[in-house]
Amino acid sequence: MRYLEVNLDPFITLNRVAHQALSHPLHLLGYIEATGVAGLSFTYYPEVGEIINVPAIRAATHCRLNIRANADFQSIQRTMQLKPDFITIVNVNAVSQVFDARDANARDLIETIQSAQDFNLILRLAPDINQLRAAYRLKVDEVEIATDDLALQDTHLNFTAALDQLVHVIRVGQKNRLRVSIGGNLDARIIRSILQLVEVEFISIGRALLAQALVRGFGNALQDFVTLTENI
Repeated sequence: MRYLEVNLDPFITLNRVAHQALSHPLHLLGYIEATGVAGLSFTYYPEVGEIINVPAIRAATHCRLNIRANADFQSIQRTMQLKPDFITIVNVNAVSQVFDARDANARDLIETIQSAQDFNLILRLAPDINQLRAAYRLKVDEVEIATDDLALQDTHLNFTAALDQLVHVIRVGQKNRLRVSIGGNLDARIIRSILQLVEVEFISIGRALLAQALVRGFGNALQDFVTLTENI
């Protein structure tokens, strides 16, 4: 079964500039709940509390709450205090914010989260077999494979090659009983291309949803992505 996750990061960024209802996450929750979205995510940073009210989100939606935390102990500790359902470890300074599962500090970071029984753990990884193997050895609950590189391919040949690599990594992860999600510059064309070849657990969208919402309205844009995800 596949599920849709709405990443609130682009809406938070827009809200800091525009201060409009469309861009405020709390104003979007009614649409999200009514449409049947299964997950919400955002990246933790110190200023996020000015916009994101986690208790209000909890009260307004049954979605799983997935908070992305930079790969340092301080960010992880602060994220844990928000009591999300999932914590995704990212590297905000890396290309596509992917975490290096082979990093020397990876095990200590992961054990910090796994010691708290109320949290599940996700690692955001590049579509690379070696990263997947390292994540498997670390005994994580789920991996999110970054799709940013696929979205950047501007020729059919390069797109096909990147797609094949991505699908191969996903299949290897699933063969080893890892839950696999995808996210990063996904749009309808890329989602369709991936789902025609392989199943994934969660599909995280943000920028494409915001772009479509500006044209068609948030509710219509969100319903389009839910329909796409469920019907392929």
